[in-house]
Amino acid sequence: MANSIIRCKFYSILILILCAIQLSTGNKCVQQGPCICKFDDYTEINLKDLIPPKSDSPFLTDTIGNNTYFFSGCKDQEFDGKIYNIQIANNLLGSLIKCVTIVTKTENKTDISYNCSAIGTDLHILFEESDKSSYYQLVYNQTRTNNLPSVQLVCVHYTPSYLKATSTGDALILFSEQACLKSVGSSGLSIGSIFLILLFVFGAIYLVGGCLIMHFVRGARGIEIIPNIDFWRSIPGLVKDGTVFVLSGFRPTVISTAETYDRI
Repeated sequence: MANSIIRCKFYSILILILCAIQLSTGNKCVQQGPCICKFDDYTEINLKDLIPPKSDSPFLTDTIGNNTYFFSGCKDQEFDGKIYNIQIANNLLGSLIKCVTIVTKTENKTDISYNCSAIGTDLHILFEESDKSSYYQLVYNQTRTNNLPSVQLVCVHYTPSYLKATSTGDALILFSEQACLKSVGSSGLSIGSIFLILLFVFGAIYLVGGCLIMHFVRGARGIEIIPNIDFWRSIPGLVKDGTVFVLSGFRPTVISTAETYDRI
């Protein structure tokens, strides 16, 4: 019974280790500045060319209700209200600008004014994976305190980039080819590649060194020169028991061992 419990614990720890290795080598975003999000499979999202240098407008815009949003991507741009027929006292600098339209009605006329502010700058941009789907989004690191909208990145091809505000105003959706994953050249080994290289190197050292020791020191011959041969012979049975153990909901009583038969 004690040996069964030990084996169950061993299987559980082995599963946890394998899961941890998988998580550590997963294809996660590594942000490199406000514009680039790199992945382990040599792909990236790069928004630096979202707004062409000679574009008529340095911002993508959309309006929902009385709120108009101006998004320049991952780089701060100067917001000149005159381009959009918006009267403001001073030009603003930011990557996300919000203008609220204020309508004042009197008996004789209707006045329209604007309250504009830079609510996001490139210094605060973070790439973040959405909890609800597999897409990535831009958030500003003061979002949670100031309730700023996130910018969801949606990959589209063969169409100019455009911005769409959601009806609730808590998110903006960027449709752009710049939001697509692009292949980039390898700049070095990933964590998974390093792990596999070390695994093969130490495995070769173990096998060759063990065979030499078994042959010259212990005088083993034939298949017996393989180090720890009894352990390797038991691996198929251990794999079978581990699979049954996991599929049965981690119940040790379903594993057919000598201790199980003794207990019966």
